[in-house]
Amino acid sequence: MKKDKGEVAKILSLSLITKLPSSLLHYCSPFTSPSKNTTLIPRDVVTHIQVFTIRADIAMESSSQRLHRGHQARPRSQNAQGIPSVHAAIQGRNQEMLKAILMQQSDLISTHDEAGRTPLSYAAYKGFEDMVEYLLKEFPKSISERDKDSSHAVHKACLGGHINVLKVFHLYFPKSLLVADRNGRTILHVAAKEHREKLIDVVSYLVRLPEIGKLLLCKSDDEGDTPLALASESNNRQIQKILQQYMA
Repeated sequence: MKKDKGEVAKILSLSLITKLPSSLLHYCSPFTSPSKNTTLIPRDVVTHIQVFTIRADIAMESSSQRLHRGHQARPRSQNAQGIPSVHAAIQGRNQEMLKAILMQQSDLISTHDEAGRTPLSYAAYKGFEDMVEYLLKEFPKSISERDKDSSHAVHKACLGGHINVLKVFHLYFPKSLLVADRNGRTILHVAAKEHREKLIDVVSYLVRLPEIGKLLLCKSDDEGDTPLALASESNNRQIQKILQQYMA
């Protein structure tokens, strides 16, 4: 059961009195009116008790205030719209806000939004190369974070047709372009299967990359399909033609 500060102070005072010499205890209690024949506790003892209780109140108030300030200083994990605070900062391309949030609570780098995307994946999906670069430089371990669908940030950049973002990934972590999703598919598999005009340029960029391009072309997914096989199955002729050219 909770006690207010007055009750706690009273208990503290009583505790102090019980430690006084027994010769003083029978004189009076500070919480009852003394009778005419009762000798009061010496003034210096009463003053000491009063100071003790006041300081106890101040200590409790200070502790409460410090706790309140601590909660206020800790950044909220979501904004008023329910969007994770890190994702909201990325959405606004506010790098200073993003930096401030992650300095206070670095574990938010692993949060997911409603679509199951990590902050890095969300920045890649939006095509914000400046935000992607900041996260890769300051939080390099975020490169290994998966979205809830088990894909990676590079997959989101690829599907968005964001070559500028893929270039940032290649600059800082070249091998990140080789990671696979839950079906064993790389970003070239994903691009080869989709019928999107903007992915034609993505495929052209990927196959031209030294070493990385050749590895992407030859890699098979969990069902044994190469990017060229998926392009053929999907009748994705333009991409199929590009892949055939670089497979030769």
